[in-house]
Amino acid sequence: MEKVFHNKLAFQKVSNGDLFAIDLEEESYGKIVYLSHDGSELHGYVMANSFQEFLEEYTKIGCVGGEDWQWEAFTNDHKTPIDSNCENAKKWLGIMFKHGKA
Repeated sequence: MEKVFHNKLAFQKVSNGDLFAIDLEEESYGKIVYLSHDGSELHGYVMANSFQEFLEEYTKIGCVGGEDWQWEAFTNDHKTPIDSNCENAKKWLGIMFKHGKA
């Protein structure tokens, strides 16, 4: 588990102690990964393929929160990075716009 922390540049601390980080490993350079402090199954999960993609996708879903349970619903059942066009995002944004939150 500790190897996932190697060669990462953390840029956001989550309130529960987890981190968002840029991967600096040669084979995955620039990807945005989730680093769990307590062994979440999403430890090391690729949230976006680049920092720009992360900002675009995360912003489009309203910066839903940093803990894994808050953004994982937007990963197509853990098959993709955050996807603002997934079915859950469409439902979420529909609710937000309906209630004037977005």
